[in-house]
This record gives sequence, C-alpha cells and structure tokens, in this order.
Amino acid sequence: MDPEPTFLLILFIESINYWLLSSTIILLLLLTLSALISGSEVAFFSLSKADITKASESKSNIQKTVVKLLENPQKLLATILISNNFINILIVLIFAYIGDTLFNNITPVVLKFTVEVILVTFLILLFGEVLPKVYATRNSLKFAIFMAYPIKILNSLLTVV
Repeated sequence: MDPEPTFLLILFIESINYWLLSSTIILLLLLTLSALISGSEVAFFSLSKADITKASESKSNIQKTVVKLLENPQKLLATILISNNFINILIVLIFAYIGDTLFNNITPVVLKFTVEVILVTFLILLFGEVLPKVYATRNSLKFAIFMAYPIKILNSLLTVV
C-alpha cells in the first residue's frame, strides 16, 4: 500500500536541513549585495561629464546625491571597496559552512578544500564582479542613481569608523 501524501509531506519537511537552507538564502542575499556594490563602483566612476552635469542640474534629490558622492571620489571608492570586501568575506564564511555540509563525503581534505575554493571563487567572480560590472558599464547613470542612497548610508556608517 502507498503511504499517505500527508505522511510524505511531513517526512519531506522533517528531512529539510534548515541551517543549510537559511545559509543558502543568506549566501544568495550576500551575492546580490556584492553584485550591487561592485556594480556601483563601475557605475559611479564611469559617468561621463555630461551625465554628471545632467544629474547636478536635475531637480531630483537622488541625482544630486550622486553628484555629492562624486565630490569626494577617494572616500566613495574606499566605501565601496571596504563594503565589497566585507561582504565577500562573509560569502566565503557562509560558503565554508555550506561546503562542509554538501561535500562532507569527499574524504581527502585537500580535495574538499579545493572544490570549495573553486566554487566560491567562481560564484564571487561571476555573480559578484563580472556580470554586475558589465551591466553597470552599460547603464552607469541608472545604476548610480539606484545605488546612491545605499552608498550614502554606507559612506556615513564607515565615516564613523
């Protein structure tokens, strides 16, 4: 006789590793944050003089925020790089836990470590660096406007430190 469908559902729910699931969700959120911050680096610093002039003459507060952030480019770059490095370190730490869970059957520790390093490097480079920078290069003003307030907040937080 087949088991009850509700019994199968309960069995499935009980078999879920919630730490692994929550770690994976956190990893995806951190990769998204890394992509946004990494893309903002290219977006802000690839704005043309015409884009900056257009933004400074705009009545929009968010476009004026873009111009204000660009008034101190060293501070802006430091904010972006420190934030991105911090997030990338968190990605590596979260992935270490996920890797321990997913690759626990790989017995040579060196092989397991190599697989984890290759995968996390691939994730960070592709989704946290290359793709967002390509997109931000093509849509620099739009991306800079989108990230102006978050970068302004990070700028303020890191100024205290």
